[in-house]
Amino acid sequence: MPDPQKKRALELLFDSIRHVIINHQHIPLEERHRRVFRIYTFDELKHLSLGSYT
Repeated sequence: MPDPQKKRALELLFDSIRHVIINHQHIPLEERHRRVFRIYTFDELKHLSLGSYT
């Protein structure tokens, strides 16, 4: 994301998703699902240490 405001807007949009449809069934999104997706600004990405992801 280019700046913190756009990051926050995307986080709010993502948080508003309560369920997804899989095989015609509504599957509620839980915190464990949301942790899979991380949103960063460009500045945060520049300073991110990728060693913790291995």
